[in-house]
Amino acid sequence: MALFMQGMKKSENKKFMDILKRRKLSQKEFAHRTTELWREISGRTLSQNAVTDWAKGHAVPKLSPNEQAAVLSILDCTAFEWAAAFWPIEQQKKQEKQKKKE
Repeated sequence: MALFMQGMKKSENKKFMDILKRRKLSQKEFAHRTTELWREISGRTLSQNAVTDWAKGHAVPKLSPNEQAAVLSILDCTAFEWAAAFWPIEQQKKQEKQKKKE
C-alpha cells in the first residue's frame, strides 16, 4: 500500500466523515440536501447508499462543476478540503487498476 495510505483503513474516509460531522450532518441528511439542490442544477439525485460508499472509501464522487459547488455550499468547505478527502482513495484505485494490468 502506498505511503499516503498508511494509517488509513481501506474502508474509511475519515476526512469526508469529519466534514459531515463539522456541519452536524448525517449521511442521510447530506444526501437529502444535496438532492434538493441538484434537482435544480442537473436533475440528478444523490442516494444515501452513494454517500455511504464515499464514507467507506468504496467510491469517489464524480461531479459536474455545478454539482460540486452545491456540495461545497452544503458542507461549507473549500474545494481543497473536498479534494483532499478523496485524493488518497482515488490514487489507491488507480494503483489497483495498474496492478491488474501488469
